[in-house]
Amino acid sequence: MGVEKMKDSDKIVDYSKTLPEYHTTGNIYDFSQAQDFLTDPYVIEGFFLEDQKSNKLSYINAPAAFDIETSSFYVKAGAKSEKTAIMYIWQFGINGSVIYGRTWDQFIHLIQKVVNYYHLTTNRRLVVYVHNLAYEFQFIQHLFRWDKVFALKNRTPVYAITGGIEFRCSYKLSNYSLDYLGSNILTKYTIKKKTGDLDYSKIRHSLTPLTLSELNYCIHDVYVVMAYIRERIEADGGISKIPLTNTGYVRNHCRELTLSSSRYRAIMRGLTINSSEYASLKRAFMGGFTHANIMHVNSRLFNVGSYDIASDYPARIVLDYFPMGKSIHYNKIVDYSEMKKLLEHYCVVFDLALHNITPKVDFENIISVSRVKFLEGQKNYISNNGRLVSCDGWIRTTVTEIDFEWVCKFYDFDAAEFTNIYAYPRGYLPTEFVDAVLDFYEAKTTLKGVEGKEVEYMVGKNRLNSTYGMMVTDIVREENSFEDGGWVKGYPELDNAVGHYNKSYNRFLFYPWGVYVTAHARSQLFQIMYKIGGDYVYSDTDSLKVLNHKDYDAVFDEYNNNILCKTIAAAKFHNIPLDRFMPTDIKGKKHPIGFFEYEGEYKSFKTCGAKRYIYTDQSDELHITVAGLGKAAGLNYLKEKYKTTDAIFAAFTDGLSIPAGKTGKLTHTYIDEPRMGIVVDYLGNKNFYYEKSATHLEPASFHMSMLDSYLNYIYGLEELIYFE
Repeated sequence: MGVEKMKDSDKIVDYSKTLPEYHTTGNIYDFSQAQDFLTDPYVIEGFFLEDQKSNKLSYINAPAAFDIETSSFYVKAGAKSEKTAIMYIWQFGINGSVIYGRTWDQFIHLIQKVVNYYHLTTNRRLVVYVHNLAYEFQFIQHLFRWDKVFALKNRTPVYAITGGIEFRCSYKLSNYSLDYLGSNILTKYTIKKKTGDLDYSKIRHSLTPLTLSELNYCIHDVYVVMAYIRERIEADGGISKIPLTNTGYVRNHCRELTLSSSRYRAIMRGLTINSSEYASLKRAFMGGFTHANIMHVNSRLFNVGSYDIASDYPARIVLDYFPMGKSIHYNKIVDYSEMKKLLEHYCVVFDLALHNITPKVDFENIISVSRVKFLEGQKNYISNNGRLVSCDGWIRTTVTEIDFEWVCKFYDFDAAEFTNIYAYPRGYLPTEFVDAVLDFYEAKTTLKGVEGKEVEYMVGKNRLNSTYGMMVTDIVREENSFEDGGWVKGYPELDNAVGHYNKSYNRFLFYPWGVYVTAHARSQLFQIMYKIGGDYVYSDTDSLKVLNHKDYDAVFDEYNNNILCKTIAAAKFHNIPLDRFMPTDIKGKKHPIGFFEYEGEYKSFKTCGAKRYIYTDQSDELHITVAGLGKAAGLNYLKEKYKTTDAIFAAFTDGLSIPAGKTGKLTHTYIDEPRMGIVVDYLGNKNFYYEKSATHLEPASFHMSMLDSYLNYIYGLEELIYFE
């Protein structure tokens, strides 16, 4: 049975009449029927080459997109089953028109036609965007000879170049799902992703007929990407101006604002590090603190207050001190009075050894076991879900002076040793960078909830959050390349990478700054946590859940008053108006950056550990947050199975299982070897298939388990763990 053909009267969608400035959708072509796709006036309209003379490249300045739909299944391979996946339709769009085909031979033929028609070469390219390039690349990786593949991580290419075609990842550019992109981000060329018209559980192959609604679903995916790229072309001033990733927008904006200042450039020339120092900084770097009070784990609590810090990481950037000069290195400091002076007046990164550590408080333990080295062959320690409770003998970790202050408040120890010490002069970050961060914060705050400004708000929020992320980009990053038909991972030579970093004229950030952003953020969280004590329930980077929260209004008020004092001092130092640190929202309410804001009260709340909690709001609506479980799908299953809120809370504990197909998550399996055979589709049609490589997808199940050691510790058994 062949492909179901469309009649002229069965036009799928045509927005060209309502959007004359740009054809969001033009004509639709079946590759097996049409050979005049590239001469379609919609396709060629508005095409021109955009020169990029700095590197002698030129680009076709028009949006192009590519997408595939696949089926995954198992086949018998001897005594066991083998995972297999096949493509059954591809869609390729240029400038609003779409052509689709059913086989890889057709797609390869199309790419050759595109290259020839537009005279594409390695220096004259058409950029083809793919939403989640990692998935499609796994299928096409052996179909072309690649000139260059750039990947941030293994199997996650940002771009892949073959001849004059440059495939790029539009997901990494937008940071949004295709559904969200079409529904919330597009403003001028609005077209939404279709949903619900394609049943992925049905096996299809290249001869499986597709209904018009199914074909419409497939084609809309490339429509959305083309519309998004068209908006980016117009906003950024050309396709060559579009960065590779979303963070690139923030980098470009901040680089322009900072490096235009000769003072800033001079500051950066003085901020250098060496290889050993970088290794210490890497060990000292930690993310946000996410954990639960052991006294409240696995218990249903009532009337729990929720608090959140307003733009926590950006607040640290504009309000706190940072390393602002070249470090001085000390191999070891024995005299604690000398060490104390350094800790009080400098930014200090050092190796800390502690002997016979025990907890001072029973509601939290802040040292991560994964960041501890156990010395002198001792193996006995007690763990609280990955956090160190106590240990006999010596341990060693790498910390900042900020971390050390809190270690001393949360733990007792018999002795401490300080070695491999790097001390930096303290200071505010340069005004130019602070100014850029405040621009993003102001945009996020003033545009929130403003009708017609939804996109600008999301862009401002996204870029504000990126100001921290680009600070901690590794200097020595893993290099992933696709060579000789396979992925190869490597690392640049340490001294060369650090040397290049120090000498770069484009550098406007200093790696130690990122280390201190998170150190300051953890400190802000610990300040409240420490004062609340046993009524602290749960923390996650910039948020706290608190029992008897009304008893702690004065604690939060005192915290916010201290932040206000820091804000006034920072505004005075930078000579920046105070109002920029506390912009006003649409309702006229000021939002001082870094303040702890009360988010409301949960009627009931339960946590089973980090990234695992459930709660009801004041409207008795149930919410869950569980790592590895889709919020909507997981909640729907719990409601379906357990019916009542009480029963759901009771089931939310160790051993909770949610079957495949109900979690909202998929398991990805990479297939790097060829697969061939006969497959029968859901209609009973047989067809031969051959895939050189693929990704198998299947619904994932979920099982919530808590380590025996964690459960035993919860119940007060304090089982010793043996560290090997």
